[in-house]
Amino acid sequence: MPLESREDYIRLNEHLWELDPVAKGFAETNGYEYGPPLANGLYPKLRLWRTRNGISQSINFDMELTEQDERFDEFFPGIPYSVFAGSWIDDEEEHVRHHGPHAGIRRTTFSALRRSLPEFLEYFHAHNETISSELIYACGLKTPISGNPLMADTLYLD
Repeated sequence: MPLESREDYIRLNEHLWELDPVAKGFAETNGYEYGPPLANGLYPKLRLWRTRNGISQSINFDMELTEQDERFDEFFPGIPYSVFAGSWIDDEEEHVRHHGPHAGIRRTTFSALRRSLPEFLEYFHAHNETISSELIYACGLKTPISGNPLMADTLYLD
């Protein structure tokens, strides 16, 4: 069944509400803001983010695409998710984003994510805790402030 309406996307996001209490509690305990299902776009995603000591950080849980690079339109327990933790510093004067090292996993199943959500959150939070501004600048990866380092047309390397 193709995704043709907002209701179709709401239906596709329903499974994420199972994770909401754990993700929300973790965010509150560890100083992250929390974006529950449908707060970060229609395609299934959870997002935690924070800014501390001038460093922006996020932990994202994103439903992946099919092997044909199309959106899934039906949920099933083995549906693949990616989990990503990243850090960056925005230089508003120069309109440049400095990207730090990131951690992630691709194509983990929703059933694994549901079963191990606290462990995923702790692992990616621990990664974020190790990132300093010195490390971000040492990476030497910069993009225009609105850019994504993986998709940028313009990539500045020192």
